[in-house]
Amino acid sequence: MKEYKNVMEQYESTIKETSKSDENIDFIESEVKVYDFDAYTEDVCKEYRSKKSLSSVDAFALSDDDDFWFIEFKNARKSQLPKKSLPPKAYDSIYTAYFFLKEKYSINQIKKKAVLFVVYNDDAISDEKKENPSKGFSKFKNKMGELAKADPETRILFGIEKFKGFLYREIHTIGKQEFLEEYEKKCRLIND
Repeated sequence: MKEYKNVMEQYESTIKETSKSDENIDFIESEVKVYDFDAYTEDVCKEYRSKKSLSSVDAFALSDDDDFWFIEFKNARKSQLPKKSLPPKAYDSIYTAYFFLKEKYSINQIKKKAVLFVVYNDDAISDEKKENPSKGFSKFKNKMGELAKADPETRILFGIEKFKGFLYREIHTIGKQEFLEEYEKKCRLIND
């Protein structure tokens, strides 16, 4: 992994920095190291795409199992996310990662190790902006999940389910708290 470690060193960052909104608002207070994938993608576009932009996730990290984690942070309720922006991020990010992983991995090997996370924030929204879904709507939503044979707690949201098994081995659309409890400490840099 030494080959691509050198490429990515300049993009070392933290979850805190990569999870900030475009308005520079903090989302997750964590000093765990990750790579700033937005900055990396911007540089790839300057070099190879005549500055034409690509969409990208916010962060890239390795897991304890050496999987490739692509992480998109959204400091908004899941119902308020711009769903049309997420599929291009999922698609473009895997191929952008190929630029620095290609010395060691084929695109198919990358896909087998790729895990996508979309981390949203249903907790820290002011009361005036909070939704108050009716009991009927909650029942309807759970029933739709049953009909789709999906657990309401683990189903993939935001129109990115089509990438599971195609571009990513796993996809997780999860809240901030679940990310902090289950995944945050498992993020690491190359050769950490």
